Amino acid sequence: MTSWRERAMRGLAAIVGVALLSTTLPVRADEARYDVVVDAPGNLKALVESNLSLIRWRDADGRRGRIDADQLRRLFDQGKDEIQRLIATEGYYSPTIDADLEQNGDRWTARYRVLPNAASTVDTVDLQFIGPIMQAPPTQPPDVQALKDGWTLTAGNVFKQADWEANKRRMLQGLLIRTYPFATLTRTEAQVDVRTSKVKLVVVVASGPAVRFGPLQITGLKRYPADTVRNLDPIKLGELYAQQPLFDFQQKLSNTGFFSRVEVSIDAVADPGTDPRSPFVPPKPAEGEGTAATADAPATPLPREVTLPLRVLIEENQSKQLSVGLGYSTNSGPRASLSYNVIDFLGGAKQLRTTMSVDRLKQSLGSDLLFPVTQSGSTYSILSNIKREDVQGEVTRGGGITGKRAWGPQATERFTSLDYLVERKDVTGVTPITTQTLGVTYGVTFRRTDNLLSPTIGYLATAQVGAGVRLTNGLPFSRFYTKAIRYQPLGPDNTLIVRGEGGVVAGKDTDSLPSTLLFRAGGDGSVRGYGYQSLGVQQVDAIVGGRYVATGAVEIDHWLAPRYPQWGIAGFVDAGNAGNTFSALKPVVGYGVGARWRSPVGTLDFDVARGVNNGTTRLHFSLGVTF
Repeated sequence: MTSWRERAMRGLAAIVGVALLSTTLPVRADEARYDVVVDAPGNLKALVESNLSLIRWRDADGRRGRIDADQLRRLFDQGKDEIQRLIATEGYYSPTIDADLEQNGDRWTARYRVLPNAASTVDTVDLQFIGPIMQAPPTQPPDVQALKDGWTLTAGNVFKQADWEANKRRMLQGLLIRTYPFATLTRTEAQVDVRTSKVKLVVVVASGPAVRFGPLQITGLKRYPADTVRNLDPIKLGELYAQQPLFDFQQKLSNTGFFSRVEVSIDAVADPGTDPRSPFVPPKPAEGEGTAATADAPATPLPREVTLPLRVLIEENQSKQLSVGLGYSTNSGPRASLSYNVIDFLGGAKQLRTTMSVDRLKQSLGSDLLFPVTQSGSTYSILSNIKREDVQGEVTRGGGITGKRAWGPQATERFTSLDYLVERKDVTGVTPITTQTLGVTYGVTFRRTDNLLSPTIGYLATAQVGAGVRLTNGLPFSRFYTKAIRYQPLGPDNTLIVRGEGGVVAGKDTDSLPSTLLFRAGGDGSVRGYGYQSLGVQQVDAIVGGRYVATGAVEIDHWLAPRYPQWGIAGFVDAGNAGNTFSALKPVVGYGVGARWRSPVGTLDFDVARGVNNGTTRLHFSLGVTF
């Protein structure tokens, strides 16, 4: 007699067997299996295959890719209309499209043959500007004729939807970013004559009034004085509107560390002429005073220009911040850091930043006291640090204190500093030396690139000149250092990068100077293919800094656009050296290849370099450009 347990186990086994069997059977008996064949010339074939619903449905994952014969016919029938709309975006408005759907057993084949015929070309272009811009002084930007000259979809060109949209966007943007932030496209027409394959273009741009910056309005300040914001404002009262100064002002406020959120804008609630709250719409007359407009008396025209308040909305950061960082560098290996920031130290919007950093070669502890920006735009700070470094057989221990003033916009930033440095240098087999110096330095940095995180055109350059005295022996010294990097496009997908640096220290007895003031080369950002700071002056078994440095590099980056525009490959040659005499600067050479990735925080370089003079191959990677 079979027990209830045995019967239950047999029933469970039967259920499992049926479930397993069902996985081997077709999901739907009436599922239509099909292929799609597109016969079209040139890039039209790829355009259709990438966007046709019948193909996208077939290639979709999961149940969406399963359709029956009736659904297949419906998608096939609508395919001709889809193809016609798709190739119209490339300028073909009168194509011949033949379509066949055949069944061979349990398999279907859908065929589309596309003959695009003649491409439609632009016949005439009518670009019109209306509104206050037509009464603007000739010297007031933007220049209407220059905007018209920038229109590239001209007579004779094939009319493509992408070009049409790009030109409209570019023309409107020319007004929005400068003087006329309320400009609109009031009429855009592409009149296509399918009989003649000619297109007439009409674009009407309404400028709206010119806008000038008005008084500053600050919302959200609680702990800090208004000067914390006002002293960073680069915009002058009454200046014509421009978008870039707003971005610069917002970036400056964000960089202070005082605020977790910053918004900078002009205080206008709506587009002119459409919203009763807008400052551009004349107020409605009171009852009995007539109407705003009649058939005989049109509405009051917009003013030629208006002045609008500059609005700053902020949220203050927490008064204290603690952060931990981890990183890795091919120069110095793994790195860890701990930072503690008191944003409002002793009141008055002063900041105290304390940072401890540890890696394989260097350990440091620093504390910086930053004062708020003054009304003249200067920033004062007191910087102090202690550190230990072990680089190429030379061990240094020391620190310093610096008083610094910085000023100027980010594009041309300047500083002066008064520096006290003390250091003990230890090299095996050499008597340890303690150095002390007091000096002044002036520096300037130029940033002229399209993007500071991932530049593609322009240049970055810095130069420093300083002088001082060695407190240990009374000897004077002077120092000069410069570095520059140039980005030059070579076509749409290639960039030539040329980098160079040079430095000199004038003064006898380099042993009595801190290593911080001397020069070494090698490693990331210097001469790839050689160890970090491995090029310098040989002292017993160590490499120490010298009085001179000169390095350079030539690199070509190729970006894998359009498929992988964020990725690229590179080839490069580096050369240079450091030493105590000019004759010692005989350059060593490194060369290699690398990969590039445009990350959200800058370009990541991953390089493999071969040192010609030392015969070694090294791996290098770095993120962004420091200037």
